[in-house]
Amino acid sequence: MDHESSTVQFGMDGHEVRPSTYCDSLQPRVCVWLAPQQLQADATMTNIVTSLQELSPITFENLVFDLMQSLGVENLTWRTPGADGGRDIEGDLPARDLSGGLVYQRWFIECKRYTSSIDWPTVWGKAAYAQNGGADFLLIVTTSTLSPTCESEVTKWNLRRERPVIRAWRAYDLERMLGQFSAVATKYGLSTSGDGEGKAFQDLAFEAAKLIQSAYSAAEFEVDSSIYLEAAAALAELLSARMDEVSNYGSIKLAVRGRI
Repeated sequence: MDHESSTVQFGMDGHEVRPSTYCDSLQPRVCVWLAPQQLQADATMTNIVTSLQELSPITFENLVFDLMQSLGVENLTWRTPGADGGRDIEGDLPARDLSGGLVYQRWFIECKRYTSSIDWPTVWGKAAYAQNGGADFLLIVTTSTLSPTCESEVTKWNLRRERPVIRAWRAYDLERMLGQFSAVATKYGLSTSGDGEGKAFQDLAFEAAKLIQSAYSAAEFEVDSSIYLEAAAALAELLSARMDEVSNYGSIKLAVRGRI
């Protein structure tokens, strides 16, 4: 049998599957077949994780802070640098109960820009702080993952209905969140789609257009339209500044949140 011949394989999704360049050198030859889409996704994931790990600790916490804002967390407070009391960020997540009433979940968020897995003593220590602080949830955000032992202990902790409930964003969860909130990814130079800047510009232009339309309507009804025009001018100035940043730096320039 000629193992060098070209063979077309199809995966379960019906797409053509082509071989990767990796083949075992032993005979008979054993090849690993991977879909091109999977190879590209794995490479993108690796690049994002590497870029996240190269961020400074403060910049990484800024990124997580922005993701929390995008998710609707309210009353956000950044506790770093300095003694953070067992959490880097804290905030309240509003939710509706079955009666329609609004309840707030208190979240403590701990940011771990690690290359190695996180052990259970580290998470347990943060959970103890969160428990004393009255948090409902503790979220560990990491560029790596939890160790197997830590995963098991977190599961046991939550099954015992201990407080706070422990949740984790591992590297692949972060990648998914950045894909969902492309503006945040673009801000930190982590856009994976190549159209992050375009989406950010589109949002600004859309808001400016709405304000201009409101100004026109106000003028039609002889109502003072200056407030709409001032807001539209401010958005236009911001849009122009962002375009200059992309032109000069290749991406939107990062503004790091100040110390508190």
